[in-house]
Amino acid sequence: MAIPKIGAGIALANFQRLVDGLSVLADAGMTLSEIILSATDVAAEASGLRTK
Repeated sequence: MAIPKIGAGIALANFQRLVDGLSVLADAGMTLSEIILSATDVAAEASGLRTK
């Protein structure tokens, strides 16, 4: 599963870049559920920020 860049919460990050990245995942054939998971739970786990 792809992991989009985390940038929406970083100062001076352009939120549109995150949206564009999620759109690319949809264009690549991921379902909305997969996109949401990759942008939240999977990204948090990959970066060591996931809590149970």
